[in-house]
Amino acid sequence: MASAPRTFDRDTNTWRDGEATFLDCSCWRHLVENVAGSLSKGSRVVVAGRCGPTGEKPRKEKNAPAWPWTPPTSGPP
Repeated sequence: MASAPRTFDRDTNTWRDGEATFLDCSCWRHLVENVAGSLSKGSRVVVAGRCGPTGEKPRKEKNAPAWPWTPPTSGPP
């Protein structure tokens, strides 16, 4: 899961994307089927749940911190 802030640049009258933050998101049981059937890469999503450290090291290729989300539910906004 990625989150990137967007800000409006009044000088150029355009939106600018900020630096993305990547988080791992773990889904289990029936939630896996719902997520797999309704989301694809780039989909906007609202996720609520538990977020906390796992003791794992961040992934170098994604620069992801080891603070994964474990949502009871998720889906398109």
